[in-house]
This record gives sequence, structure tokens and C-alpha cells, in this order.
Amino acid sequence: MMSVSALADRVREFSERLSALDSMWSDYHASVMRALELWHDLRREVQSRIAELQGLIDYCQDRLRDVQVKARIGLISEEEASRICEELRRTLDESAATLESLRSELSRLEGRVEEHVRRLMAEFLISDAEEFARRAARIEELYREGRIGEGLYRKVMSLMSLLRSGGSAAGESSS
Repeated sequence: MMSVSALADRVREFSERLSALDSMWSDYHASVMRALELWHDLRREVQSRIAELQGLIDYCQDRLRDVQVKARIGLISEEEASRICEELRRTLDESAATLESLRSELSRLEGRVEEHVRRLMAEFLISDAEEFARRAARIEELYREGRIGEGLYRKVMSLMSLLRSGGSAAGESSS
């Protein structure tokens, strides 16, 4: 049988571990919120670059058709048309590869951001009504500012609605 002193030491050690976990959770929460703010700007930059690349691709495709038509009707030589078309195809290939890479990375990162937001949503289960409302307002603010996408916003709001209805029943039974 363990002495009272040894038991008290174990309880204190366990309490310290819980405090460390509380601190880590708080740090994680703050880090996710900072990451969401960074993500807002980064996502906007990536989307802007995607739009630029799509515009360049569209321009090159139009220009390619234009050069081919001009060559067919004799406005430019076949040799010049071939050279221009080769340059345009090279630009198209490079732009399309970059575009696909950016879209893929954007999609992958959006999935990872969603994962971290879902982890934070578990906090809503244990929040009191005032804290719950404050956090719900924060999610709405992030959406209005464009820091989270519509799909994630809808998922979060749906989950919050579910938690609000389930959480109030749980809160009533524990009071």
C-alpha cells in the first residue's frame, strides 16, 4: 500500500501534467488562430496567381488559334507561325503545370486548415453559453473577412447548430 505522502506526490505530479496539457492546448489554439490569419493572406495570393495563370493560358490559347488562322490564310509565313506556336505551346505547358501545382497545393492546404479548425470545434462542446456565442461570432467574422471558405463556414455553422441544440440539453442536465 502506498503512503499518503507518496500518493500526494503522485496527485501533484498528475496535476502538473494537466496544467502542462492546458498550456499546450492554449498554445495550440493561439497558433491555429494565427495560422488562419496567415492562411487568409496566403490563400488570397495563391488564388490571385491562379487567376493570372488562367488568364495567361486563355490568352495563349486564343493567340495560338489566331496565329494558326493567319498562317492558313497567308498573313504570316508557316515558318514564323511554327516558331510563334512553339513558344506559345511552351508557355502553355509551363503555365498549365504551375497552375495544376498551385491548385493541388491550395486544395491540400485547405484540407489541412479544415482539420485544425475541426479540432478546435471540440472546444464548443465544453464551452459555456457566453463563450460559445463569442466563438460563434469569431467564426462568422472569419468567414466575412474571407479567412475561411464558404464550405468550411457552412460545415462549422452546421456543427455549431448541432452542438448548440445538444449542448444546451447537456448543460441543463448537469445544472
